[in-house]
Amino acid sequence: MIRHLYQFHTGKDYQILTIGTTETDIEPVYGRKSYHTIPHLNILIGSEKALAPYQELSGTHTNDDMAYTNIYFGYKKDLINIDTEKYDGDAEFDIECLTGRIFDKKGKINYYNPTYEYYDTFSPSAEKQVFSSDIRVNLRSSLCKIKGIKDVFDFKIHPSDSYIAKTLISMIIYKRNNQIKNFSSEDYNHIFNVLYGENVNIIGGC
Repeated sequence: MIRHLYQFHTGKDYQILTIGTTETDIEPVYGRKSYHTIPHLNILIGSEKALAPYQELSGTHTNDDMAYTNIYFGYKKDLINIDTEKYDGDAEFDIECLTGRIFDKKGKINYYNPTYEYYDTFSPSAEKQVFSSDIRVNLRSSLCKIKGIKDVFDFKIHPSDSYIAKTLISMIIYKRNNQIKNFSSEDYNHIFNVLYGENVNIIGGC
């Protein structure tokens, strides 16, 4: 959906890359440092120029801590990084990242855990959605938070790409006003027809 928004808005081609990375988290525990390795699956959506530094890593996993740091802090115009969360069950995403070692498992995100010095795998969580279907207002909360907003904005958007954020919020309002839990192809086509006068095949992946 985000790739289509980019392409219709700019009239240029955009790509999607998947890159596995690891983050080393250091926490103080009883006066000592405790190290934890956190695997990530980064889905990068951007222009050819913005994605150029990451092309070599596409579809692979890297244990270079700086790679995760550069991706996490390297947001810029024409580039969005969606970082999924780890899930221990079966993933609904048809995505895999390989290390090139004999320990790799097909259909998984494979990585080396330097904290415990062994190869491991994880799946991206099916519950981690860019566009959450749960947007009910929680009136018991003192902040009246709308559940799902964090999912929608759980990635950084460059100010020049603010139309992406505005469009996502508009789609949230559309879902709530029409009591829609999950968008159908007709819903996507209606929205993109209103915005750009074009039909899309987002569910089909085209």
